[in-house]
Amino acid sequence: MAWAVVERRTTATRGVAPAAGQVRTSVSLLRSAVETERRVLGPESGQTLRGRGQLADLLAHRGDLGTAESIWRDVLETRQRIQGTENPATILAAG
Repeated sequence: MAWAVVERRTTATRGVAPAAGQVRTSVSLLRSAVETERRVLGPESGQTLRGRGQLADLLAHRGDLGTAESIWRDVLETRQRIQGTENPATILAAG
């Protein structure tokens, strides 16, 4: 089941073109995949956090900077709490 989540999310973000319709579709698919990851793997899973970060990237690309920033901040705070500030994934999330 978890493999299906990963494959669906990967497919949703692979080769995203800048066309608005494609970004909108990718955001929708990625939201669904991230929610499935949250349910199956838990909200603090590295896979779930990575998916949320990718969702924030797509939202920013679409111009929804407020929502993207909120997600990025939450992902960073969760990674700092769970993995510590020196963890490579936390450092990457900090930008």
